[in-house]
Amino acid sequence: MNKYFISGKLTHKASNHNTKRCEIEKWVFLPHSDFERLKANPYQEHEAITAARDLMYEDDKAYHCIMIDMDEVESLVKNAIVQQLSQRDDVIMAKNTDIGVDYQPDIRVEAKELTELKFYCPLMPLFSIPTHHFLFNPGNIKAAEYIDTLQLEPAEYDLIKFPERGTCFYRCGNERYLLIRLKSV
Repeated sequence: MNKYFISGKLTHKASNHNTKRCEIEKWVFLPHSDFERLKANPYQEHEAITAARDLMYEDDKAYHCIMIDMDEVESLVKNAIVQQLSQRDDVIMAKNTDIGVDYQPDIRVEAKELTELKFYCPLMPLFSIPTHHFLFNPGNIKAAEYIDTLQLEPAEYDLIKFPERGTCFYRCGNERYLLIRLKSV
């Protein structure tokens, strides 16, 4: 594993204060709100620091530490959402307002006044497509069960209640046909 090192001269320290190099043992990425909270209160306990406490120590060669950085993914996702919303015709303004406060909304959206309400149901096309049924004599199944299951009218069932080779009842939507195979001459 590649290790990262930090070396620097500290300002506002005594001139005789020599620093050691700092070896970064682990990178810790925090969400924006956690990062801002930690930055504002660096001495406050944080679970990311507590979990990596054993990685932070000093030996005679270097300081060993963790590097805390802001997770850019969260910010990128919010900006992508804002960009998508801004492209809509019914959105006047979309803005990323994340300031790192949990109870504060992260995205502000102003939309045009609602003039028409449309409901979208993904099952609706299934109901609008007519279903085709080819029904034959049910054999040993009870007539009442067959009629109830397939929602047939008794007169429709009467057309196929006798087993006749080449006879079929066809229905599609409101259309009904009795299909009979004609004998060739």
